[in-house]
Amino acid sequence: MTLSGLAKNHPGAKRSSAMAAEKRWLSFSPLFLISPGTLRGGFTRDEAHSFSAAIAPQSEEAKIVQDADRLEALGAIGLARVFAVSGALNNSLFDARDPFADRRELDDKTYALDHFQCKLLRLPKTMQTEKGRAMAVHNARFLVQFMAKLSAELRGEPMALDAEVLQRFDPLA
Repeated sequence: MTLSGLAKNHPGAKRSSAMAAEKRWLSFSPLFLISPGTLRGGFTRDEAHSFSAAIAPQSEEAKIVQDADRLEALGAIGLARVFAVSGALNNSLFDARDPFADRRELDDKTYALDHFQCKLLRLPKTMQTEKGRAMAVHNARFLVQFMAKLSAELRGEPMALDAEVLQRFDPLA
């Protein structure tokens, strides 16, 4: 039995965290004699970590779990995951004519790089704890540096970072 969520392209992906939470609790609650109230709280903690579920965490524990889940999406692991998922879904890395969506709508279902703007670079503002926010800003800056490097390379400047991209996507701006 799997306790993980559904693939991003699965029709039920928006309910993935709730379904995983339910499986987790149904599997483990009999072993620990968990009361119905505790069971409901467990669902809330598990569901609240999901970005797409948009459930506000209520307890300190849920806030920490949500921050941890969102931090996992940022930084080097998050960067690798974006492109791994994009490849698995047969999506393009970016729109060659407009990589940073200056003249088009963002579409992270088609372009991996758009996912940075659609979701990842917004994460620092959604963090629930001070420490989580500081870590998210640090990791988001890493993603922005990647974007600036990519932009410079696409312009034929492999030894540079695009200063405009660094400024435009600064997580504290």
